Amino acid sequence: MLTPGLVEKKEATAIAGSNKPVYSRKPDPIQQFKASERAAPGSFMAQILAKERELAKLRIRRSGENPRSVIEIGDIHFLKKKFTKARDAYLNAIKLDKNNSAVYRKLINCYIALNNVDLACECYENLIAINPLPEFKHEYVLLRLATANGDKDKLKAVETDLKNLVQENNTNSHVLNTYAMYLGHVSEKPEQSKKYLDKAINLDPSNFHAINNLGVYYVQTNQLDKAREQFDNSLELNPQYDAGYENIAGVYIAQEDYKNALAVLEKAAALGVRLSDKWVHKVGWILIQLGEFKRAVVWHKQKLREEPENDYLLNNLGFCYQMLDNIEKAQEYFSKAIECFEAKLNRPGFIPDIRSKLEYQNLMALAQDLGNADLLDDTAKKLLALEPSSPMGFFFRGQAQRMKKNYTFAKKCYEASIKGEPGVPDPYVCLAFIYEAIDSNYTKAIDILENAPFKSDVAPLFTNNLAYAYIKNGDLKKAESLLAKVKLISHPSLFATRGLLELYKDDFKKAESYYSKAIKNLHADDKQFAEQVWEYEQALYWKNNNDILRSQKSIENALKLGDVSYAYDLTKALEVAVKSH
Repeated sequence: MLTPGLVEKKEATAIAGSNKPVYSRKPDPIQQFKASERAAPGSFMAQILAKERELAKLRIRRSGENPRSVIEIGDIHFLKKKFTKARDAYLNAIKLDKNNSAVYRKLINCYIALNNVDLACECYENLIAINPLPEFKHEYVLLRLATANGDKDKLKAVETDLKNLVQENNTNSHVLNTYAMYLGHVSEKPEQSKKYLDKAINLDPSNFHAINNLGVYYVQTNQLDKAREQFDNSLELNPQYDAGYENIAGVYIAQEDYKNALAVLEKAAALGVRLSDKWVHKVGWILIQLGEFKRAVVWHKQKLREEPENDYLLNNLGFCYQMLDNIEKAQEYFSKAIECFEAKLNRPGFIPDIRSKLEYQNLMALAQDLGNADLLDDTAKKLLALEPSSPMGFFFRGQAQRMKKNYTFAKKCYEASIKGEPGVPDPYVCLAFIYEAIDSNYTKAIDILENAPFKSDVAPLFTNNLAYAYIKNGDLKKAESLLAKVKLISHPSLFATRGLLELYKDDFKKAESYYSKAIKNLHADDKQFAEQVWEYEQALYWKNNNDILRSQKSIENALKLGDVSYAYDLTKALEVAVKSH
């Protein structure tokens, strides 16, 4: 099955398809730093920054070495994103004035820009030592909370400081919102979280962060309509609030209302709201969910001009082309996605994302549909080189070997796939089918399918193959009971198996009727295969009824169709049937 993936500009650890609500916090140094990057060329903010830069240069030329002039030098470097030079200037300014709170905050922003959170935390400790304002303590807690990365000791220390902050500032709406955020998303105590959110909003009805987080609480408790109402309220207070748009879109996606989700994200873009990379890229994914593949192709190509090495974008573009029946382009972009991903593996510090399997999966599924055993085998081997125990890699390697009629090797691959991921039906079906169709070992096939760790109705083909094995093993009652539990229309192959059952019950007309329905509804390649199987089963039926002429006619008809499927070695079966005459 083809799989479109959610994409982001940066490597992430979240699996594709997750739509977790975006909780918010009072703007902290990380957000302040990001805000400095948000001034688009020519915008009002950009003009202000340019004017300040010119004034700073003028003051530096007129003044000598003093804290203010050195800070201004640091500010200019910071605005130019020369963060190391800015850091050095701010450190120099601190030497000249150790009690300057403003320069410590600027230095904190530098360390954050340089990804040195430990030194940023040290700066906050120095800042609080000289100026213990609740605002600074709150910012420090927020920074530590944002960068704890699940470290239990760090989170415990944060919790202690948050409790102290709440006691000291129990009428501060932003502090209460932060504590509520901690309770709801770290301690996983949503009901306690709501208590503090309600208090924060009562104290300050304009606190759109707290209102947003109340919406997140409603998402957590599956009250999606109430959640959307709160997200709407947060946007009424701040039409530029990125988390509000992302969360409303997330609610629509959870409700599978992709049209409205797209409208929300497009509205945010039209208003110039800077959404996270994850949500910017989700526009293309939503277009795919809506089946607007031509628009999705245009969108993905435009994004690829900005991010030519984004393997998720390449994978999704391949998916779109396949949905548009452009198989050549689909194969091209799936292959490019794998090349880009494997090129990243050599980069220091790169951690493969679980979603990176998508391009392998999609190319293997495409190769299987094309009947390209070599491409399928090569791609499966690449995935197994990346992840030696990959159940998906073993499964598709088994498919390739089955196409090549290396049945013993194929069985080993399916067995390895089952061992790695016992809950997936496909390898059981394929393994049992080899025992049925190739080895005529129906007892073994039944054993595999009956002892699978899930119900037989998990997948139509699972039921189909188990019923087939029962029939071939002579247990017609079990087959009939099993087929009675499923709707035959759920998969055309079930019509054929029902037809086989009627044939073994000696009702040729019913058998022919069911096989005709199967052949009519199957895909072109499978249709031809079903026709061949039907001719083979007729040959055996007429042989058993001593009608040699009709049996030979069925064999001839089957042979005319050729060896059309890798799933069933009919040539071998027909040779046996011919010899029996």
